[in-house]
Amino acid sequence: MAYTINLYDGTLLTTVADGTIDTAATNIKLIGKNFTGYGELIDENFVHMLENFADVTAPTAPLVGQIWWNSAIGTLTVYDGVQFKAVSSSTVSDTEPTGAVEGDLWWDSINEQLFVYNSISWILIGPSAAAGAGQSGAIVEIITDDVASDHVVVSTYVADSRIYITSGDATFTPNVPASYPGFGDIEPGLNLVAEGTLSGVRYNGTATNSDALNSIASGQFLRSDVDDETTAILKVVNDTGLRVGAGDDIQIGVSGNNPFMFSRNNTGGDVFIIGGQESIGVGGAEVSALTIDPDNETISLGNSGNGSGNSRVTDAADPQNAQDLVTKAYSDLKTGEATGGAILRDGTNTVLGTGVAEGNGVNPAADNSIDMGSSLLRYRDIFAVTFNGLSTEASYADVASVLKPTHN
Repeated sequence: MAYTINLYDGTLLTTVADGTIDTAATNIKLIGKNFTGYGELIDENFVHMLENFADVTAPTAPLVGQIWWNSAIGTLTVYDGVQFKAVSSSTVSDTEPTGAVEGDLWWDSINEQLFVYNSISWILIGPSAAAGAGQSGAIVEIITDDVASDHVVVSTYVADSRIYITSGDATFTPNVPASYPGFGDIEPGLNLVAEGTLSGVRYNGTATNSDALNSIASGQFLRSDVDDETTAILKVVNDTGLRVGAGDDIQIGVSGNNPFMFSRNNTGGDVFIIGGQESIGVGGAEVSALTIDPDNETISLGNSGNGSGNSRVTDAADPQNAQDLVTKAYSDLKTGEATGGAILRDGTNTVLGTGVAEGNGVNPAADNSIDMGSSLLRYRDIFAVTFNGLSTEASYADVASVLKPTHN
């Protein structure tokens, strides 16, 4: 009589005829009545079930609930009627388990955190904060505002302290502000707790843009890379002062109590120019009013010292042009102040001569070549001891007539 084989729920699985075996219905051999040598087959069935059909490939005729040890990856699986699904193991330990396979779970009993093994390392599932760290990490919350509307936000905590709130809604005011210390109105984006609540709180790192700095609009700051201007007073509050030019070519500063302006980095032949722009009616050109030549130690007044100006100082040691200025040293040299020259003025109306000791007085350059006054411009009185020369007129001509000798 054939055997009728039913599943645990009573469903007919197969019928095995007498003297036969069934190897198709399941992964174990079903033995019919009076089959010769059935003992070996029964023993093999027990071994296969004991090892959970361990193999690198899945059983070909599995039943729902059948267990298969996938020896290729070392994982225990169970058949769900469609496929074999891994039955991951979970280990409770205060240290990382060894010999784990992909999908294994580990509950860290010290930090109270769950990990999963990815075939390389243990990956934290959660919670993000270890035991003893308090509430830390990003928490999704709902804040009710002052008009009873709810807003979904993400609050980030560190050791039970809310550091910032991220919101995607329009600005709103929490209904119970005291529940959110350090926060006022919640605005779109990231809202950082006030410094009064957390001392020294800052955004640390690099930002690509900002609307304001210290609550001052970005447009109120001077640019360093483009032409800019300010209506306020610009101060340099140090004695080193202000330097202009790619090579610090001009410096304005203070030495002690003395302000100064210097040209710097002279490469030879460089001059320091002070000038202005002509009026538009004249031409509006930029002209040099004062040019300083450090190499030659000269100062020129006019257009770059080329003589086109109204006055200049080019070489006070040896003036050659009509508008050159003269130094005292040059004047002393030419008048003989340093060497006792021909005509000197000592601060009074006294005139001295180089030949005083010899009685030469003040001499003309050549005999009978110099006039003193003229018929139209005469001296009033001339005082002297002796006059030597010819006279064409005298006030005392009658005396001369009396004294003139007579001839018989």
